Amino acid sequence: MTYIQQPLFRPDVAYKPPIVSELPSWTGASRVSIDLECRDNKLKTLGPGVRRGGYIVGYSFAIEDGPAEYVPIRHAGGDNVTDPKMAMLYLQDQAKAFTGDVCGANIQFDLDYLAEAGIEFTQAKWFRDCQIAEPLLDELQFSYSLDNIALRRGLPGKDQTMLEDAASAYHIDPKSEMWKLPARYAAQYGIQDAVLPLQLLRRQERELEEQGLWGVYNLESRLLPVLVKMRRRGVRIDFDQLERVEKWALEEEQTKLAEVFHHTGVRIKVGDVTKPKCMAAAIEHIGATVPLTPTGKLSVDNDFLKALKHPVGDALIRARKVLKLRSTFAASIRRHAIGDRIHCTFNQLRRESDSGTGDGKGARYGRISSCDPNLQQQPSRDDFAKMWRSIYIPDEGAIWSCNDFSQQEPRWLVHYAELCGYNGAKAAADKYRNDPTTDNHTMMARIIYGLLEPSKECRTNAKIIFLGLCYGMGGAKLAHDLGLPTKWITNRRGAQIEIAGDEAQAVIDLFNRRAPFVKQMAKKALETAAARGYILTVSGRRCRFPEKDGGGYDWVYKALNRLIQGSSGDQCKIAMVEADAAGFAIQLQVHDEIDHSAADRAEAEALGNLMRECVTANVPFKVDTETGPSWGQAA
Repeated sequence: MTYIQQPLFRPDVAYKPPIVSELPSWTGASRVSIDLECRDNKLKTLGPGVRRGGYIVGYSFAIEDGPAEYVPIRHAGGDNVTDPKMAMLYLQDQAKAFTGDVCGANIQFDLDYLAEAGIEFTQAKWFRDCQIAEPLLDELQFSYSLDNIALRRGLPGKDQTMLEDAASAYHIDPKSEMWKLPARYAAQYGIQDAVLPLQLLRRQERELEEQGLWGVYNLESRLLPVLVKMRRRGVRIDFDQLERVEKWALEEEQTKLAEVFHHTGVRIKVGDVTKPKCMAAAIEHIGATVPLTPTGKLSVDNDFLKALKHPVGDALIRARKVLKLRSTFAASIRRHAIGDRIHCTFNQLRRESDSGTGDGKGARYGRISSCDPNLQQQPSRDDFAKMWRSIYIPDEGAIWSCNDFSQQEPRWLVHYAELCGYNGAKAAADKYRNDPTTDNHTMMARIIYGLLEPSKECRTNAKIIFLGLCYGMGGAKLAHDLGLPTKWITNRRGAQIEIAGDEAQAVIDLFNRRAPFVKQMAKKALETAAARGYILTVSGRRCRFPEKDGGGYDWVYKALNRLIQGSSGDQCKIAMVEADAAGFAIQLQVHDEIDHSAADRAEAEALGNLMRECVTANVPFKVDTETGPSWGQAA
């Protein structure tokens, strides 16, 4: 039992908690908005704490065109309903029977807490979230807080006066410590949290209809409960393997620091390779000068260390890398683990973070991201990647299943280029149709160089140019990536600019002559974005470009990248929705892959087949299926 010191002066408000037996039935309602107030002490640092001792303090609901109520059940300051168990049973019964739309703001959080309490909307028609609708309408906004969305939609937002006055009197934080207050001070705020999303959705959905975004809105709404299930399942961790990784990383760092000492006589302590001051003496010993920032501080990044072309620089880079493995990746797993699992949050669109700082979470153009911990940024190409990923293991009695879209974005480019009728696109599409396992970069190298078996260098060059054009790279960047010289010229304004040198430009020109559809598609996407300020992905998602002060749109050279990356994101989301509907208990979505615990290889391959067929395009898609005792050992 938590006792709260009563203040001498506090706001005066008449209040009686609702009588549970008199709460309205939701039967026949087309929409109900829900919101929870919870005690979640580490929400800002570790994400939702429903499995770390967090609990529901009260819940609010608003029936569309009907009543709204806040039901306090566990406020430390009192004013709770007389029978909290009956209040939760009421909510459980209403949720179980409800067949309309469940609405709210960031309802992944609420659905997770409710499911943990045994309350699930098993018959709901749709899950509509105003903080999902908003970034579909404009993914370039700075904030997606409920109040900022309301301001943009011409609504006043929530009145927090009573809550803030009470919090001030009690000397507590009005949001994170709301659970300490008597419910009378939180009730009106809680009701607004349920009512406002309904008001916003009415306005948002009119605009979604006007912009032709209803299809992608439905996709995101179907995906939302799938992501809640994924968070709740979590992923098992092999802590013995994690300990082995930490031990290896520490020993590897010590070995590399010993190499630095051998070459320079300078001793750097474990963990100090991120501190320029600690590295300066060793760097100066080999005759290099540590660069300074504009404010005069020492600065040592990996590009500088690589440019040293000295064993000391190589050793410091390696020491930094394994230190990060131990102090960032491994430490994050230990920090977020609950029992033998981690339960990360999947961000389906750009959203407000849980930290309360106004920072955003999530990708802007349809890709899923994750946090708490971030499983999108796991070591994947380092020599220790398999060792690291082996900490992630399947559920007991199952095998790890990894299904990865292979060269997803290049296939989308060929699909769109053929639709546009660009030169050479049909021939490339035919190669995919004749052999769905075709490697894009080998195919491009054959087209460009006219070789049946192009060399590794030819394939690498073809890959660099192909991806460079997709990502909107300029000639100078392409030349650098090709390892070829650049040159400087004076443009019409008298400014010096760097461009591809003659040798690099010759390689680029050859590519554009033999595979013109890539550049033509990039040009078409750029022109479309420049003309209307957005491009449309395969699901009808709008990927927008910021307006420039003088008119027109910025960053349009990235339009092709937005098109194929956004379409790839759509494809992954469609696959996830269909996989869930088919009974696959998916656990992770990372970049182009979907992972789950499978009973056997046949189940893993069945998911791969579903992913391959979930979207119809001009070219077939390829999905690589790997299985094993862990993520790192899947093959």
